[in-house]
Amino acid sequence: MNQSIIRFFLVTIIWSITWCAYGSTPTAEHRGDIMFASQQCNGSVSEPTATLVTRQEQLDQVYQQLQSNSLGSRHPVPVMDFNKNTILFMEMGQQRTGGYQLAFDSRKPIQVFEDYVGITVTWLEPDKNTVTTQVITTPCVLVRFAAGNYRAVRVFDQHGKQRYPANP
Repeated sequence: MNQSIIRFFLVTIIWSITWCAYGSTPTAEHRGDIMFASQQCNGSVSEPTATLVTRQEQLDQVYQQLQSNSLGSRHPVPVMDFNKNTILFMEMGQQRTGGYQLAFDSRKPIQVFEDYVGITVTWLEPDKNTVTTQVITTPCVLVRFAAGNYRAVRVFDQHGKQRYPANP
C-alpha cells in the first residue's frame, strides 16, 4: 500500500480520536465583560477556583470578600438581573509574590458546550528569575456574560492550558 495513503488514514484516525476525547463543537458563544479585576482579592484559597455566580446573594458575598480589607469608601454591590446574566468569579489562588495577574479579553468568546462553559483568561506569572515585590497577592477577576443553564466551568489560559479544574 502506498505510504501516502497510510499516512492519510493514520492522520484521520488520530484526528478523530482527539476530537472525540478532547473537543466538541460549542453550542453557543457569548461575549463577556469585566466587572472587577485585582491582584488583591482577599482570597484564602491556595489553588485556582472558579465559581459561577447565579444569585444576588452570592454576588453580595463575593463583594464582601473583595472589600473585606479595604480602607475608605467601598464600591456598591451591583444589582444584577440573573435571568439575563451569569458571573464567573475566578481566583488564581494565593501567591507568595507580586507579578501574578488574571485578565479577561472581552474580544474572546465564552464558549458553551453540552456539559460546561469554557472561558479563556490571560494568566500571568513572573518568570522564575524575575525580581518581584515580596507581598502576598490573591489575583481574581469577575466576568459577566449571558445567563444559561451552565452545570460546570472550565478555565483555560492564553496558551490553551486548562487551569480550572486543575485535574479534568
